[in-house]
Amino acid sequence: DWSSDVCSPIWNIRMPINLVRSLQKRILALNPRPRVRKRLGYSWELDPTDVLQRRILIGQDFETRQLSHLKNLMRTHGSECFFDCGANFGLYSVIIAGTFPDIQVTAFEPIDRTRQQLRRNVALNHMESRIEIEPYALSDHANRRDMHIVANSAGQATLDQDHPEHAAHQFTSRETVELRRLDDLTSQRGQRIALKIDVEGHEIEAVSGMRQLLQDNDAIVQIEFRQSNETTLIALMADIGYNVMEMIERDLYFGKTPA
Repeated sequence: DWSSDVCSPIWNIRMPINLVRSLQKRILALNPRPRVRKRLGYSWELDPTDVLQRRILIGQDFETRQLSHLKNLMRTHGSECFFDCGANFGLYSVIIAGTFPDIQVTAFEPIDRTRQQLRRNVALNHMESRIEIEPYALSDHANRRDMHIVANSAGQATLDQDHPEHAAHQFTSRETVELRRLDDLTSQRGQRIALKIDVEGHEIEAVSGMRQLLQDNDAIVQIEFRQSNETTLIALMADIGYNVMEMIERDLYFGKTPA
């Protein structure tokens, strides 16, 4: 409910929804402090200066189809755990943990400020025992590298700032983060697992670093891709033993290829 952020009589006037949302955003900008609000059935600390979090504050949809499709796949699949690779402020981690109370969630978020917000959102929903938070960027080798950060969009932080699709991004700072292979962080075998991978252009490296995990388990995998690496990503997943089941906007869904 965003009514406490605005002067409610305004909204009794019949106006086009785009104009209403524009006015909401302008009013939020007058006081850019973080807000704690109930959205999508859960409690969140949301930053109105962040373009994604501002959308959620004013009630706009974000990845509704993707989340719904992933939850349906996980129900059918019987997923036993969930890896959120590029967790941001916790949208997927919290919703998946709330939807599936018997599974354990591991959330990877390398940016310190974003990771602290993720921790607060986990705590707001009393999910500290359900969601494990790791401070790593997933890749194909262990190292340290600079993550380049967009001031008004934590979700666009990237290791690959020179990628052509990032040309319009206004990177304002950088932070040195730890890179790790997911294969070095877990040794699960013979389980039904689910993963969401949103790593802003670093998909090939991240998947290459979890090859053993994917081969040793039966996984449902949602990957946000870049147009320039779509073909390479599909071929890599096929080599590991996974086929494309669905595509929604810029997210591909993979399942294990039957033997």
